[in-house]
This record gives sequence, C-alpha cells and structure tokens, in this order.
Amino acid sequence: GGDGMGWQENKLAYTREYNKSKYAQIKMQVPKEAKEAIKAAAEKAGKSITMYIMEAVEEKMQSNT
Repeated sequence: GGDGMGWQENKLAYTREYNKSKYAQIKMQVPKEAKEAIKAAAEKAGKSITMYIMEAVEEKMQSNT
C-alpha cells in the first residue's frame, strides 16, 4: 500500500548519507567565461564537468611524480 513516497524519501536520505560518508566537496569560483569553456570542453569529451576536472587533476598529479 501507500503512494511510494516513503521509499523515495528513504532512498534520498540513504543517498545523502552515503555521499556524505564517501565524498568531499571542493568548491571553486571561476570566471563565468572559464566555466563556459570548461563546460563546452567537457561536453565535447562526453563527460560531466566534475569528471572532466577530476581527470585533468589526476593527469597533472601523475605528471608531477
């Protein structure tokens, strides 16, 4: 019975807690033009902005070792 809202709310709460325990947020401020350029490059590569930035950071860290 029920309308399923309880399940959705539980899933959202679980997802929030999981994300909080497994991930950290890094907030950046960039010029609007830079964001648009990064977004366009990420879309061209078929990636999210987050994935695009993470891959760039990983490449940079590997090249510095």
